[in-house]
Amino acid sequence: MQRAFTTVLRRAVPYAVDGSPDWARAHPYALRHLATHAAVAGLLDTLLADIEYLVHADYETLMPRLLDAESDEAQLNTAVFRSCLHVLRHLDAAARRQVLAVEAARFNVPHLVEALNGRAAKRAWKPMAASGGQLSSNLRNALTGHTGLVEALACTEVNGRPTAVTGSEDRTVRMWDLITGDPVGSPMAGHTGAIEAVACTYLDGRPVAVTVSRDESVRLWDLGTCRAIGAPMSGHSNRIRAVACLELDGRQVAVTGGWDHTLRVWDLGTGQAVGKPVTGTGLVNTLACVVLKGRPVVVTGSTDSLALWDLTTRRRLRRLDRGAGSVWYKAVTCTELNGRPVAISADRQGRVRVWDFRKRRILSEFQGHEGWASSVSCAVMDGKQVAVAGYQDGTAQIWDLEDRRPVGALLCGHAFPVLAVAYAELEGQPVVITSAYDTLRIWDLSRRAFGSPVVGHTQRVLAVDHAVVDGRPVVVTGSEDTTMRIWQLSAEFRSTEPLNHHTSEVNPLTCKMLNGRPIAIFGTTYGAQVWDLAMGRAMHPPFADQADELGAFTACVELNGREVVVTGTMQGSVRVWDLATGALTERFAVGNLGMRTDACVIDGRLVAASVSLDKPLRVLDVTTGRSLGQSPHSHPFRAITVGRLNDRPIAVTCSESSTVHIWELPGCHPVGEPMTGHTRSVWTVTLAELDGRSVALTGSADNTVRIWDLEHRTTLDVIHLPGPCSAVSLSDDGLLACAFGNDVGVFSRE
Repeated sequence: MQRAFTTVLRRAVPYAVDGSPDWARAHPYALRHLATHAAVAGLLDTLLADIEYLVHADYETLMPRLLDAESDEAQLNTAVFRSCLHVLRHLDAAARRQVLAVEAARFNVPHLVEALNGRAAKRAWKPMAASGGQLSSNLRNALTGHTGLVEALACTEVNGRPTAVTGSEDRTVRMWDLITGDPVGSPMAGHTGAIEAVACTYLDGRPVAVTVSRDESVRLWDLGTCRAIGAPMSGHSNRIRAVACLELDGRQVAVTGGWDHTLRVWDLGTGQAVGKPVTGTGLVNTLACVVLKGRPVVVTGSTDSLALWDLTTRRRLRRLDRGAGSVWYKAVTCTELNGRPVAISADRQGRVRVWDFRKRRILSEFQGHEGWASSVSCAVMDGKQVAVAGYQDGTAQIWDLEDRRPVGALLCGHAFPVLAVAYAELEGQPVVITSAYDTLRIWDLSRRAFGSPVVGHTQRVLAVDHAVVDGRPVVVTGSEDTTMRIWQLSAEFRSTEPLNHHTSEVNPLTCKMLNGRPIAIFGTTYGAQVWDLAMGRAMHPPFADQADELGAFTACVELNGREVVVTGTMQGSVRVWDLATGALTERFAVGNLGMRTDACVIDGRLVAASVSLDKPLRVLDVTTGRSLGQSPHSHPFRAITVGRLNDRPIAVTCSESSTVHIWELPGCHPVGEPMTGHTRSVWTVTLAELDGRSVALTGSADNTVRIWDLEHRTTLDVIHLPGPCSAVSLSDDGLLACAFGNDVGVFSRE
């Protein structure tokens, strides 16, 4: 019956000119329900192998079926789809096609890129190539709904279903069915500050959650009814950062710790404090409970130490990390390893350490990630004791605590730092749950890898530009990983070995020709450098005159008939360097500059335009230090670039409030109303010419690039990406390059 029904529905789909099904004209019932019928009929693989069906199918009914793919082609298509679930949910078919094509390029599957681009609109921006260093085939689901950072995460069972409980900066507690990915019940509200941590337990047979917040309160929630139990528990006098549950003297209690230098114990049955608080704990960021020799003990990780506290005597037993110096701990958990109790910590140095309680020493240490280790959770996987750790670089890693090696592939795909991790089993399969910014991801550890992604930068790409090297077009990128890369736009998209003789992140970046040779001028924290792209080496020593001051900007302009590089520090020291010779020609002091600055020449004068998150746009005469103009109001500015519109000098700024502004220079008068369209913070802006029009290109945390007609202040195009855009550039011949996370993509309209 279901087989016949599936066949009839498929045959009813109109045909395109090439004889293939035209899913754009399929009946809405087929798009919404065909996957369900095909799964029952045993015909799902044929459907999932058709990438055009995935472009048009209803997201909500398609998503649960993606994990049922069996054939290689169906599994490849669904792996590409699952890798960008968090973006696809609310997109129309044209935008979904664009994102899927980018993901196919990241997986490095040319035939899939060609198939998706082949049905795109004629003048649509189509991905030519992309790197896939921040890509994983293990993504099972992406859960969205919170509107702020999700720092609190725990797993439990509610009505027999595996459930994740989350708390957010948006002050709500939410539940998620881990099998379907659907939200469970309604959001639970009551906290008046960001929720910092959550712990789950059972009270009188009911599943409950305990949350702690910056509002200095502890709350108890009935997960069966999605309602608060009793009044908030109060007593802390500063933000509460951590909570854990245990049984103490026959009572179910919660232990909380925060930045008021105390630990407190709460009877969950009565909502009352149990005994006096433990004092002298320092600024507690994290805690875990364990029983040692029959005594309940709390392990605390603070901003400077890892310590053990006896809950019976309310006294400190010992400092675990004695001799380790001052360490800022982000997370701690406890487990047993080879029959002995151990603590596992994560800290701001990016280390995950295993501590022996009895001997007070480190048993093992896991490193290899940039930035801090934010979270850690323990589990038994395939009979082995493992720790799951989340990192600032947006990844999660599973570590075998006995073999002291990583288990499986790196779980990568978040565009923001991982804030919390948890482990669960779904239908007998191990999964990891991670949170980053406002999104949860569920990772299926049993999934195999697909494609052959091109790997490049290991941290976020901050700058991108175009050049021509040896007669061939290339894309040049700069990153937080302190390297610059040159990407060959040939049939095989690849980058050169990283140019990594730098001491800090590479940003900003400008490419141009100098005496017939392609060069890149880029800024670092401590100055600027000029590199010969054909030779792959520096042309001059670094442009740095004040080694103890942080660089604020680097710009290249023509001044008095010569090309110069202008560098500046946040303290207001501005230097002018001859681009050809590398000589320092002039020094100026202009007063403090903003977080983002660009320079240009107006009427023969060198001027600097500067913005910050909380200050007005300011324009300064670099020679005299005199203010030439200031915007009438402050804006939460994120980026600025300067250029010309109808031969008039202008600045274009973008902001946290998702708007783009045009300003007339040097007076800082707004040109028309702000340009709107982005739905989140706008991170980057650049100016270019497209089809004879002056345009601005902006990249946003809303996973898009927008191209704006500056004359009419309207949107010309929107390019949808699998992640937030941190840099964008348009070449003279119409190639668009943009960065999202660690990766870079190249688009064409041809």
